[in-house]
Amino acid sequence: MFTPPVYDGKEPYIFVSYAHKDTQTVFPIIRFLQNKGYRVWYDAGIEVGAEWPEYIADHLYDSSLVLIFISNNSNNSHNCRREINLSIELKKDNLLIYLESVEFSRGQHMQLCGIEALHYNQHDCFESFWKELCSNPKLFPYLEKNVNSIQKTLDAVDMDELCFYKAIECSQIGDYNRMFKFYKKAGNLGHIISQYEVGRCYELGMGIEHNMTEAVSWYLRAKDNDYPLAKKKVKELALLGFIDPMDYDLDDEVFKFDTSSFIIDVINSSIMNSIKEEKK
Repeated sequence: MFTPPVYDGKEPYIFVSYAHKDTQTVFPIIRFLQNKGYRVWYDAGIEVGAEWPEYIADHLYDSSLVLIFISNNSNNSHNCRREINLSIELKKDNLLIYLESVEFSRGQHMQLCGIEALHYNQHDCFESFWKELCSNPKLFPYLEKNVNSIQKTLDAVDMDELCFYKAIECSQIGDYNRMFKFYKKAGNLGHIISQYEVGRCYELGMGIEHNMTEAVSWYLRAKDNDYPLAKKKVKELALLGFIDPMDYDLDDEVFKFDTSSFIIDVINSSIMNSIKEEKK
């Protein structure tokens, strides 16, 4: 996966705290922020020979906004928890992004409950989350005025990511046939978000004929690559009977989840769809 460049300047910038095991989910978000012109620093910016804790702390101290990606991986990472603790102690402007549901200790819950949060895991696609993130006013002060200077540093990109971005461009203009083709090409190259999006295309009949067998197959590929939205989707499909544990090599843990929260999500989704239809 292409490693996004980091901001190296004196203007206010965003510090990203994340677990390295979540790289394939977090890096596309960082790249989208950069493409929009946001100043972003994360730990790929560590210089050779630098003392790691000092370098991280220096950039956290100097940052203005801290994006904290929350997952089971980050919750089990001592480094991530240190970054969160320091950010709160420094009274930084923090924004939590939940990649998945996490069971916190009481102390952690008390520490994080008052911080504004976005829930990546409650969106049904990457594009939906991206729109919510970019509309958050916390990010506005960190936009570069000259985006072209940043764009030049983003020219080098792996083919899977290039296809992913092309798919989103096609989605925005309503060209769903080409969107599907780009997602599928990226998914076959190992891009986990695209694997999930291919499953979604098959499920919804977007750019390709509806096919739940193919949808399940692609969702499982993304789930096996630890993509949060795919793990959630596989649980939902299991509850609805589209996935039989006898047909797939799935852990029992996949089927252990709070059905009440799933039902609430379904109700909320139905309400939102009704509102959208009324607006039309």
